[in-house]
Amino acid sequence: MWVVEEGCICDVVEHDGGGSGVVERDGGGSGVVERDGGGSGVVASDGGGSGVVECDGGSGVVERDGGGSGEVERDGGGSGEVERDGGGSGVVASNGGGSGVVASDGGGSGEVEHDGGGSGVVASDGGSSGEVECDGGGSDEVERDGGGSGEVERDGGGSGVVERDVSRNRLNGFNLGHRGQW
Repeated sequence: MWVVEEGCICDVVEHDGGGSGVVERDGGGSGVVERDGGGSGVVASDGGGSGVVECDGGSGVVERDGGGSGEVERDGGGSGEVERDGGGSGVVASNGGGSGVVASDGGGSGEVEHDGGGSGVVASDGGSSGEVECDGGGSDEVERDGGGSGEVERDGGGSGVVERDVSRNRLNGFNLGHRGQW
């Protein structure tokens, strides 16, 4: 292992050709960048700014941040958590398979999660600050919110709870616009 100290910024740069050693590399700024060629080590890379970027070829956690202060994680496979943030401060995660949690946020501050299959929770938020969750099957809870700040839940099947709010004025199971219970 070799260590290089850049005199201009005093950032530490570490590189490990293989094995489980940690490899760090910082292109600039104050962010820490780590990269591991193989094994279970953590791999991180930061293109710029103060965000942390990590990538792992195996079952480790992979994070990548293109810019801004949002955290971005991506996992090619396994049960690891995968998150990706296109921009803004919202957290975005995506999981190709397994039981990991998958979240994706197109924009805004709302959290969006999506799970291709299994028993994981799936949520998706088209925009605004409302939370949106959707589950393709099983008994998991499924929520979806088209917009606004109201919470909307929907369950495709099973014994899960299904709730949906169209008027954004739901209170204790009643729709304030229709004076009736859902």
